[in-house]
Amino acid sequence: MQLFSSIMIGLIFGGAGVFTAFERSNELQRIEDSKVLLNQTMMNVVELLTNQTDLTDMEAIALTERLLDFGRIAADARENLALEENPIWDYSSGLFFCVTVLTTIGKYMHC
Repeated sequence: MQLFSSIMIGLIFGGAGVFTAFERSNELQRIEDSKVLLNQTMMNVVELLTNQTDLTDMEAIALTERLLDFGRIAADARENLALEENPIWDYSSGLFFCVTVLTTIGKYMHC
């Protein structure tokens, strides 16, 4: 019984490290992608606004749509950039996830 408990504790702490490593790298990639998309969109909006003094109705509508897209992208980027300071996947999140997985599997293994 003591060996089983030691193995389970090892699995929980080891699994927490593995989950944290995989998920945190995905989180960091998403943050970087958000930065790139935000910068590209911002440059496109600045380019559109440069020397736009006499717009037709269709051009004004297209510009408005691009500005709305920029607003949505900026809001998403803001959300993702907040993860840099407060990451979702840290070691304690990985530990909680491992405990949840093992207790859920254990619950359904008793037939």
